Parts: sequence; C-alpha cells; structure tokens
Amino acid sequence: MNKTDSDNREFLNLKIIKSSRAKSPRIDVSIHGVKVVVPKGSEIDPETIIEKKREWIERKVAEFEEHRRRVPEREFEEGTAWPYLGEKYLIRVNGAKKAEITGGKIVLPEKRVKRNSFQDELEKFYRREAREYLSGLVKEWSQKIGVKHNKIYIKNQRTKWGSCSSKGNLNFNFRLIMAPPEIGEYIVIHELCHLIEPYHTAPFKRLLSEYCPEHTRHEEWLKENSVKLIFTREDL
Repeated sequence: MNKTDSDNREFLNLKIIKSSRAKSPRIDVSIHGVKVVVPKGSEIDPETIIEKKREWIERKVAEFEEHRRRVPEREFEEGTAWPYLGEKYLIRVNGAKKAEITGGKIVLPEKRVKRNSFQDELEKFYRREAREYLSGLVKEWSQKIGVKHNKIYIKNQRTKWGSCSSKGNLNFNFRLIMAPPEIGEYIVIHELCHLIEPYHTAPFKRLLSEYCPEHTRHEEWLKENSVKLIFTREDL
C-alpha cells in the first residue's frame, strides 16, 4: 500500500527544498530532521523520492532519535558534573582568582560568574584549556611527523572536530577538551597529516595509520559519542 503525502509528513521536521544549485535530488537525514533537495524547475516529485527511500529514511531517523535520547542535559549551576578529558568533574564557584581544576573539581571565580554568567565563564575555561592542550599536542606531533603549520584557531562547529586550511591554519573544536585524551590526539594527528596529503586519499590513510594506528577505533568512538560532547543543545 502506497504512503500518502500526509504519511510522508510524519518524518520529524521534514523540509522540501528546491535549489538552483542542486544538480540532482538528494535526501539528508540528521538529528534535526529530514531534508529533501530537488533541482529548481525540475519535474521530479519529492514525495516519490521519499517513498522510494522510505525504509532507509526510517532507519536513519530511528538512529538519530536514539542519538537524541542520549544527549546529556546541561545545567549551568554549581554542583553539576561536567566532562573534562573523559572524566566527570563537579563544578564549584568560590573566591578563586581564575578558573582552574583543583582538588578534583573545576573551580570558577565567583566574581566573574556574577559579572558575566556561569555559562560564559565555563566556556572560557574550556576554550582556554582546549587551546593549551591541543597546542601542546600540535607542537609534539608536528615534530614527529615533520610538518610546519601556521596559526591555531579554537572554534565551536557543529559537525567538525578539526580542519586544516590551504594556508596551513589548524582549526579545532574546543569541545574536544571534554573527550578522552586519545581523541583530541587523534584529531591533531589527522589534521597534521592533511598538511602533507590534503584529501582523504589512500596515501593519506596510510600516513594516518602510520602515526595513529588506532584511528579507526577513535573515529568510531566519536561517531558513537559525539552527542555526549555538546556544550549546549545548539551544538547538535
């Protein structure tokens, strides 16, 4: 029995987009919903495309719904537990001069929390720690691999943990500081290898395997656990 148009609308946040840049139809499924893109002016029926790929769409939607259920609830208040290099730390607010880890806890300075906000000060702490930690790894591994880089930028991107520009600039997601140490190290090695091999070619994969033999395991960890590394739900 064929599904009707209203049946297709059962998919979460289904969007149909007619794009002048699209050369062929495609379906994108993410944690945010289902998006069908068709070339503008085309006579292709989006509902027909959806019906042909219905089983695949339903399977992907179910996978992302499972991811959504695993997204942690972040509370920006004292006494909550937050991840740092793969471990959980309680957060305290006191008279400290700067944010730091001490006594097995992340401590935020009370004056700054009141002046700005808990969320702002925690993010500043994470970004500072991420820059220090990742910069140290870049220095170590650039020497081992024998490459030179340009600037290091600490960002927050939804879908990327790292990237390397044609100018040799390295970009890293500050939320890597939440992951176990080997994950940040893998991303650093990955991007440094791109300074030699820009694309994900066979030579790149061989180079990556040489310096990070466990890269497949780390990739799988990120695929499975990336939802646990959000700072806010806007990171999804």
